[in-house]
Amino acid sequence: MLFDIAAVPFSRYGSYLAFAHLPAQANRPAGIYLRTLHGAAPQREILRCELSDAAGPVATAAIAVRTTPSCLEMRTATGRIEICFSDTCSVRMRGEGLGLRLVFAPQLYDLALPRGPHWQLNLFSSRMNLALTALAGSIHVDAPCTEDGAEHLLVQCLPDASGHFEIDLCEFQSTWPPAEKLPVVDFRGCERAAAAEFNQWLQQTPAVPAQYAQARELAAYVQWSCAVEACGQLQRPALLMSKNWLHAVWSWDHCFNAMALLAGNPALAWDQFMLPFDRQDRHGALPDCFDDERTVWNFCKPPIHGWALMWMLRRTTFIGRKQLQEIYAPLSRWTAWWSEQRDDSGDGLPQ
Repeated sequence: MLFDIAAVPFSRYGSYLAFAHLPAQANRPAGIYLRTLHGAAPQREILRCELSDAAGPVATAAIAVRTTPSCLEMRTATGRIEICFSDTCSVRMRGEGLGLRLVFAPQLYDLALPRGPHWQLNLFSSRMNLALTALAGSIHVDAPCTEDGAEHLLVQCLPDASGHFEIDLCEFQSTWPPAEKLPVVDFRGCERAAAAEFNQWLQQTPAVPAQYAQARELAAYVQWSCAVEACGQLQRPALLMSKNWLHAVWSWDHCFNAMALLAGNPALAWDQFMLPFDRQDRHGALPDCFDDERTVWNFCKPPIHGWALMWMLRRTTFIGRKQLQEIYAPLSRWTAWWSEQRDDSGDGLPQ
C-alpha cells in the first residue's frame, strides 16, 4: 500500500514522532518534516529533510516520494533516501548516492552537544532531546552557539566512499539512551519488523468486500499509526485523532475509536473507551480534550457514552463483570454531572 504523506503522516504504533509533508508558511518552507506529538512542545516541527548531491541541495520538483506503512523513500535520478522507525522512539535514515541535510529552526536554548562519537540535540523548543549516531558515512554538525543557544543548527549526513550513509535519531527525556537502545539491527531488519507489526494489525481489521480492500488497508494504517504509548496524562495506549493537527483525545471521538477496534482488538478498544474517565474530575465532568501533557476543561462533548457502551456490549463478550465494575461509578458520575450542572431550567432535559 502507498499513501500520500501530505494527507496521512508517516509514523508507527506507539510513537510520538511522525513525518509529514507540510505546505509553505510565512516562516516555514514547504517540505518533509519530522514532528513531535507531545503536548508540551511549543514547536512541533523538529527538522526538515533536505536532499543534496554533488551540486548542492536537490530541488523539491526533482524528488519522487514513495511511502508505505514501513518505509518513507525519497528518490531522485542519482539516488535515494530511506527512512523507517526502528522502534517507537527511534528513526533510522539511510542514503544511497545522495546526502541528507537535517535543517532545524532553533529557538531559545536549542543547541547541539558532542558526546564522544555521538551528538546530543537538546531541543528546548520541542521539549525533547535527540541522540544522533552515524552508522555509515559521516555527519557534520553546524551549530555555532551563543549564551541563548544555537545561532543556526544544520546536520549534514555525508556518504562514504561507497556512496552510502546511515544515521539513527533516538528520542530521550533526561538520560542518554542505554546501550541496548542504540542501533543493533540493520535498516532492512527494522523495516521488516515494522511491516510485520502493521500486517498483524491489518489481519485484526474486519474484512470488507473486495472493492473496499484498499480503503480498508489505509484505514487500518491510520488507526495503527495514530496510536501513542501511555505517557504522562495518557495512562493507557491512546489513538490520537490524527498525527497531523488533531493530535489529542476528545471525549466523544474516543468512543468511535473504541467501536472501530472492538472486533479485532477488544482490549485496546476498552482502553480507548476508558481514557477520558481516567481524567474525570471530582464533580464527574470529563475534559473536552487532553493529551500526554495538557487537559482542556473549557468545553464538553456530547454524553454519548452510555449509548456507545450499549453498542459495544451487544457486539462482544470481552466486556464482562470486571469492565462493568470499572465503568459503572464513573459513568454514573458523568450522568449526574449533566443532570445537576447542565439542566438550567430544571425540566429534566440537560443542555
